Amino acid sequence: MNGKRHGSGPRYGLFILLLITLVLGIGCGGSRDTVHSSRFDPLNIAPGDAAAGIVLVSKEVRVLEGYGPVGTFRFRGGVTTTGRYVYGSVGEGGMEAPYFYPDPADSLKFPRMKGDRRFVWFTFSNPEEAVRLLGRSERRVSITVEEYVYRYLPTDAVNEAKLARVE
Repeated sequence: MNGKRHGSGPRYGLFILLLITLVLGIGCGGSRDTVHSSRFDPLNIAPGDAAAGIVLVSKEVRVLEGYGPVGTFRFRGGVTTTGRYVYGSVGEGGMEAPYFYPDPADSLKFPRMKGDRRFVWFTFSNPEEAVRLLGRSERRVSITVEEYVYRYLPTDAVNEAKLARVE
C-alpha cells in the first residue's frame, strides 16, 4: 500500500454527501409525491390534502366489490391550462355543452386517482359563462379554472371545472 487510507479525502466526502442526498431524496419522495403529484390514493387523501397542487375540499368515496374505490372528489385552487375547447354533444345522444381537453402535458395539473388511465377532459360547472367567454366554436385556448370535481365511477360520470377566466 502507498500509505493512503481508502475512503478518505475530499472526493470520498463528496461521494458520501451525494449518496446521503440521494437516499434521503428517495426516502422523502412519498410525502413530496402527495403534494406535487397529480395521482392520489382515494382511500387515504383527506380534506386539506393537496394533489397536483390544488386542495381537496370534500370527498365521497366507497369501495365496490370486484371494482375497487369509486367516488367524487372536490378540489379548490387555480389551475391554468392550455388545450382544446369544444362546444358540442358529450357522448352519444348527449345534450350540447361546452367542454375542454387539456394538452397532454397540462393533464398532469389535474388530480386523478392512482390507476386511472382515462384521458383528462371536463365540462364546465358554469356553462353559460363558458359559452359567453369562449363561444360555440372549437378552438385552442388557455384558461384558468378555480374548482375541479373529479369523478371516478362505473358510469358515464364526467369531471367538471369552474371557468374563472380566459387567459
